[in-house]
Amino acid sequence: MTELTVRMNKLKQQIAECERKAREYEQQAREISVYQRFDNRRANLLKQKARAERRKAEQLKHEYAQLR
Repeated sequence: MTELTVRMNKLKQQIAECERKAREYEQQAREISVYQRFDNRRANLLKQKARAERRKAEQLKHEYAQLR
């Protein structure tokens, strides 16, 4: 395997991991919103973390596209 292929595979894994974390944070935020109506601060923090993970995934996708 070339170094480029290894790098591209690593980026794919990182993208998948970021998207998984974002989905997980969003799910936790939804659960908090449903079951604990007054814990908005925690729900908002999780939503913020999810957005950060999505941004990171987009950056990695851009980097991956440049390598292709």
